[in-house]
Order: sequence, then C-alpha cells, then structure tokens
Amino acid sequence: MRSTCIAVVALLTTACGARSGLLGADGVSLPDAPTVCTQIPPTTIYAETATNPFNGNAAMAMDGAGRVHFAFGTWEGLSHATRSSGGWRTTIVDPASYGYGAAIALDRLGNPHIGWYGSTGVHYATRAAAGSWGTSVIFAKGKLKHGVGLALDGTDKAHMTFVDADTHHLMHMSNAWGPWQAVTTVGPVSSASTAVAADAGDNIHTTFVRTGLEHAVDTSTSWSSSSIDLQAGLAASALFVEQAGKVHVAYGTYPQGSERYATRESGIWQLETVDSRGGGHSALVVAGGTIHLGYVTLSNEMRYATRVAGTWSVRDVDPGRKVDWWSCSLAVGPLGDVHIGYRDATRGDVLYTVLCP
Repeated sequence: MRSTCIAVVALLTTACGARSGLLGADGVSLPDAPTVCTQIPPTTIYAETATNPFNGNAAMAMDGAGRVHFAFGTWEGLSHATRSSGGWRTTIVDPASYGYGAAIALDRLGNPHIGWYGSTGVHYATRAAAGSWGTSVIFAKGKLKHGVGLALDGTDKAHMTFVDADTHHLMHMSNAWGPWQAVTTVGPVSSASTAVAADAGDNIHTTFVRTGLEHAVDTSTSWSSSSIDLQAGLAASALFVEQAGKVHVAYGTYPQGSERYATRESGIWQLETVDSRGGGHSALVVAGGTIHLGYVTLSNEMRYATRVAGTWSVRDVDPGRKVDWWSCSLAVGPLGDVHIGYRDATRGDVLYTVLCP
C-alpha cells in the first residue's frame, strides 16, 4: 500500500529517460521530457470567470511520464486538468457537483483518482485508460467539513478520510473489499480537513486535530494515535510516509502563525519550526533525502521551504499575490524540479509554477 505522495515519488524516479511522441494513459500526446530543469513562472491553468470566485483546494499529482494532473472545484463542476504537448486541457468530471476540498492520486498506470465533497456528500471519480470517467457518491450526507484525504493501496484501491460535520468523527472509507464501506472512525475531532497516507505494511496513516495535532494508524481493526503538537492550527496538515516507514508531517500553528515540521524517531515526535510565517494549508514531499514543503501563511502568502543536510531554506513563491488559505499542492520531478499548485484568493484562478533547485 502506498500514499499519494509515495506514488508520486516512486513514479518520478522512473521518468528520467528521454521520450518522444509518447502517449499518456488517456491517449493524449505527452510533451517531450526535459533534460534540464526549466523554471516556469506563475501560470494560470484555469481562469475563473464567475463574479463570485470559487475558492478551495487545487490538488496536484505527477504521473510516471512527468506530467502533472490537477483536480479542483469550479462553479461548472469538479474538474481535472493536465498538460499535453498542445498545452493545458481541462475536463469537467462531474457537472452536478462543484467539487470542494478535492484530493487526487494516480494509480500505477497513471490513471487519476479524485475525491471531493459536494452538497450531496463525499464523491469519488476515476478515469479508465479509455478516457471515460466514472463517478459515485460514497457517503451520502450534505453536511461535511472542508476537505478529504485520498490514497491508493498496492492494488490501486482507494482509501479516503474526511470529517462528518454532524458527528465530528473522522471517517475512513475504502473500496478495497468491494463496494465503498466505512472501515473505522475516530472522534470527535476538531479538524476541518485530514491527510492520509499508507505504509508498506498496508496500514493507513492519518493526521487530524483534536485538542492538538495527532497522528493515527488504522490497522483495519482500531486506531492507534499519538499527540504531535498542541499548538497546531485547524488548517490542513500534510503527511508523507516513506517506503521504509518513516513518517513526516508538516502543519501550521495558530495563533502563532508559523510553519512546523515533525518526524517520529524511536517513538518520539521531533518538532522543528521551519518558518515564523505560516499557519495555512501545507503540502509535503520527501524525495532523494530532501524534504520539500509548500504552505500558505495567515496573510495568504504562498511559501516554499526545503531542507538539505539539516538546514532549511525558505522563499516566496508568488510575491504580492493573495493565495487561498486552503490551497497548496506539491510534486517533485526527476530533475529536482518542484511543481506547486494553488489558487488566487481574489479571483479563484488555479495557478501553477515550477521552481528549479
């Protein structure tokens, strides 16, 4: 079993060779693989046209061909976007659901799986290699918290976590054993969003806020939880589990408004303050021993931090732009290229940028 982030990194390490004229899993021609990292300035991949802009997450993942996939909500419906040799292509996956709090994962063939919530409950969609999308409502309830977590296991079955706003319980649902069913719940919790990942032993990991930030492992029979930080805020934390089992967590604090990183060594959580400016949505990838963080500050700034040999380096991503507080996604390519997705807080546009090491 693997998490979304683990799937991204594992696929990226196979994408270093040159290619020409290849097709993606959806049959669309791929852009040629770069041999050097090319920085891409903030670029709009979806422009919101409504007077009342749509806000929310812009989830992103990268396939084995080095192509990024986005999932995000719009007033026209839950949408998927990817870049081919002809430019960005956006498809409305479910016009009946706006698509709040979207999450995306890619299976071993590069097919996208998307989870989100709408007015009728928690939704799930996947696209087969033939290009057709299948959608379903896996939890029919209109009152939910802000976002969902999504991970795929070793057989490409999906696992989703989310918070029921009525009971305030964190739910773990999966289609690994047939039709979608609730595996376990924990609660009550205070989180608006949750993160989910999986280790090599088929155990589901999640992070959420109760009295503080907690990490829990679901062995399919019960949750085993531990406290990480009592000062964590309610914004979405980020979770990454390496194949060897090491757990990494990134999160914002409130009211301090800082960005922190935690990892568990010998059963004890080790905490580090990455940046005194933080507090919003976080994204996290560990690749080649380097830790990459993307996060939004309480002042709606998009920031990126990386740690090499124990030293953190922090930079602004899109200076001067107000970024949606709940919006941040991250992927790392085979050349060390860092891909970041987010939304404009004022207009609701979905933006994409690439940073080089």
